[in-house]
Order: sequence, then C-alpha cells, then structure tokens
Amino acid sequence: MTEHLNYLENILDVLMIKENSMEFKQHKFYDVSKLSFDEKHKILLEAHDICNGFKVYILKSLRRESIEMSFEEVMIKFNNACAFRFLKRSKNPFEIEHGEVMFRTMTTEYDYFLWINITIKNLEVLAERHNLKLFSYE
Repeated sequence: MTEHLNYLENILDVLMIKENSMEFKQHKFYDVSKLSFDEKHKILLEAHDICNGFKVYILKSLRRESIEMSFEEVMIKFNNACAFRFLKRSKNPFEIEHGEVMFRTMTTEYDYFLWINITIKNLEVLAERHNLKLFSYE
C-alpha cells in the first residue's frame, strides 16, 4: 500500500497547477511560435545530425505504434500544418534528462510522430543558434 501511495505522490508532484494552467515539471518547452516553416525544417535537420536517436510512430486508431521509417521518409510528411515542439525533459524516475525536437502531422487518415533525442548541451546550442527562449506561463 505504501508503494502505491508513494507512486501517486510522485505523479501528483509532477503536476503543478498555476492559475488555471497545468505545467509539467519534467517538460520545459521553448517558444517556437515565431518560427517559419523553413526554420523549423532546418532545426529538424540540424537536430537529426547531432541526435542520439529518433523514433517514428503512427496513430491509426486510439494508440500510437512504433514503426520503422527512415528520417528522410518521415520528413516528407513534415508541412506547415504539423505541430512542432522543442523541449527539455528533465530527469525523472522514468527517463534521463535530454532534449527533444519533434513534430506531429495532425492528419485525419494516419497521424505520424517524429521524436529526435539530443543531449541537453546540444539542445541549448540549437536554442541559442535559433534564438529560442523557454516558454513563459505568465
């Protein structure tokens, strides 16, 4: 019973509620709202060049499935309608601290996801190179 309570406390600790918004401690998002499509595309290519690995998923129904797809193949699906994120995932009990650059196609037939994992140092280098600042929740 104590194990379950500790687990629930850890989950609750991850969520911080701040003036009607939820902020995850382990996620630190950068503001990408002013980036053009070409800048996002360039960041994805640069991140891939220095990555620790990448994953591609497809959403066909209610659950994402990991699929084998080359970086070049998934990049063909990247367009202006895609959701794009640049974030830092801090250390937590389930994963090590790392940077992530990702997109989601947001299509109606099949939804594709690309996650590119990079070191925190490389994330900071890319953020500085492209003048990205941490998103402010205020």
